[in-house]
Amino acid sequence: IDCSAGDIELEDTLIKKVEFDNSAGNVELEKCQVQDLYAKVSAGDFEMTGTEDLAEYNVDLKASAGDIRFGNNKLEDSFQQSGKDGLKIVVRSSAGDITIQ
Repeated sequence: IDCSAGDIELEDTLIKKVEFDNSAGNVELEKCQVQDLYAKVSAGDFEMTGTEDLAEYNVDLKASAGDIRFGNNKLEDSFQQSGKDGLKIVVRSSAGDITIQ
């Protein structure tokens, strides 16, 4: 899903595989079941809430200018975690926060 300017919002959605590329705006996922997600956000926030069993995911997060919150933890500019095969979340943010809870 490519978006030059504006927000991308999804709620209560099953996502098997998706790529988000958002130049200016936020990506917000609420109560979505995710299997394979890649998001690149140039100027805006990435927020994913209501996700169960975060410990099961392979996670790779990088924020050049912004904060990362994963679960209840506030982290530095990058975070990685190994999980189960087939469950992956990769987020790159140039200027914005990454929140996954």
